[in-house]
Amino acid sequence: MDEPAVAQMPSAASGDRHSRMLSGPLEGLAESLFKEAGDALFLFEPDTCQILEVNPTAQRLSGYSREELLRMQTTSLLQAEWADANSRLDDAHRHTMSFHARDGFLLRTRQEGVFVPVSLTITRLHVKPRTLGLITARDVRDQRDAFLRLKKVETEMRRVLTSVSD
Repeated sequence: MDEPAVAQMPSAASGDRHSRMLSGPLEGLAESLFKEAGDALFLFEPDTCQILEVNPTAQRLSGYSREELLRMQTTSLLQAEWADANSRLDDAHRHTMSFHARDGFLLRTRQEGVFVPVSLTITRLHVKPRTLGLITARDVRDQRDAFLRLKKVETEMRRVLTSVSD
């Protein structure tokens, strides 16, 4: 029976942060899915929150180069919009559990003081020789803008309805 494909961690001894993550027949497919994903993807070390790999969407959304992102920790890149969400984010980084939040989190960008609102999914990839973390960050600016436009229309409609007499 053939051995299943297993993920490989970049070798700390060799300093090679960009070694192949999968071997076997799924290697090309996994790499393509990672690179072509429409969401920003951040592969990280759960114990240190050190970013190990990012996809091109993560680079575009944040404005940072791949090299800059690989020198960061996820904790310096993500921020909760309200205080109680920070503890949930910390728990998700460090514990084996799936975490999903449709809103309430911001992705830091290269531009000083500019953050992108994102929905987050944080999950664990249990691969040999150890567990990795994967953050999926989806840009929700368009949804927020649409919601604000809808609220504006709703307010105007209420104003019109209250001004019309029976």
